[in-house]
Amino acid sequence: MTAAGAAYCWGSNDAGQLGDGSTTARHVPTLVSGGYNFRKISAGKQITCALDASGQSYCWGKTSVEAHVPSLVENGPALMELTTGDRFACGLTSSGAAYCWGVNVGQLGDGTTSARPFPTPVLGGLAFSQISAGFDHTCAVTSTGAPYCWGWNLWGQLGDGTNATSLVPNPVSGGLAFEKIIGGGDFSCGTAASGATYCWGANAYGQLGDGTTTPHLTPAPVIAWLNVRT
Repeated sequence: MTAAGAAYCWGSNDAGQLGDGSTTARHVPTLVSGGYNFRKISAGKQITCALDASGQSYCWGKTSVEAHVPSLVENGPALMELTTGDRFACGLTSSGAAYCWGVNVGQLGDGTTSARPFPTPVLGGLAFSQISAGFDHTCAVTSTGAPYCWGWNLWGQLGDGTNATSLVPNPVSGGLAFEKIIGGGDFSCGTAASGATYCWGANAYGQLGDGTTTPHLTPAPVIAWLNVRT
């Protein structure tokens, strides 16, 4: 995205996620169609979304529907933050209310597994300061740093000590406070104010950074050879 807000995308384009009106892969940055000026952009799997200056959301690619150019996300509130996962997206309003839309195995946090074409409130009445979409799960932190995750949980990526999918926000075990939390592909990580980082979930490739390839159902400290700031 340029300083003026023009969006450029490149890479795979099988679902129109580059937003140039085609499904042709691009090997160099290609201008997103429509002449929009965005202030935030987020790329997920087969989906890209962006926010304009007023907080309106636009998405292209594939959620529960497919679009090859930016399309206004209707019936949703103005958002301050935006994140995308595997064919779904979530965002936060200025008050910290979370909304999600797209495909749903629980990652929309509305208590169902029904796909939602429009932004749907995440249940629980929590006010979040930051949110991040993983592959099929979502995590967020409150203003006090309390971490919550919801969605698919086969590898323990929700960090609640189980492998059970949660259709609503569920507290991450351990009583830790995070400044920021990130959802990845079947794993999650959080960073505390001190810079100490914890990760949980799948670990076949060492993605949890604890020196093993053992999955963890609760947060495990990343080997602290440095303090990580995100």
